[in-house]
Amino acid sequence: MVDGDFDLIHFHGKHAMEREFERSPLAHGKLRLESKRGTSSHQQNPFVILAKKGTNEVSGDCIGAAFVYSGSFIIEAEVDQVNQTRLVVGLHPEQFEYILNAGEELVLPEVAFTYQSPSPFVSSYLSPNQPSSITSRFIPRAFPSLASSMIFSPVKLK
Repeated sequence: MVDGDFDLIHFHGKHAMEREFERSPLAHGKLRLESKRGTSSHQQNPFVILAKKGTNEVSGDCIGAAFVYSGSFIIEAEVDQVNQTRLVVGLHPEQFEYILNAGEELVLPEVAFTYQSPSPFVSSYLSPNQPSSITSRFIPRAFPSLASSMIFSPVKLK
């Protein structure tokens, strides 16, 4: 990103007060959000927004990053000596280790990024016209439902 003039927005929470909004201006150095609990949760979740000063729900420049993973994670936003902003999102290095043998492949979780300027940000994550991150084998069919660890196929009612 070209400059360091961003606020970092994230949501933390606790019982009965999930998704508490917090907006902090970025300064030189690093701002770190992390969870080492082994799960993402309402206490700390793997989603951030980098928003230009003055950006709100309906206008302004912003970048969203949602780590599509429910385990331990780390998110770091850094403004360097020439005012460039760097965002790192991924598995928490203190709780991830995998030995990759010759010929093996490791598939890691993805980060869903979106950028909005100046149109509404929220619609880019919620739009039904956006490409899906769901495995393609489910795309043309109805999605199965998960209930009590049992998978049920959708039933057509007449």
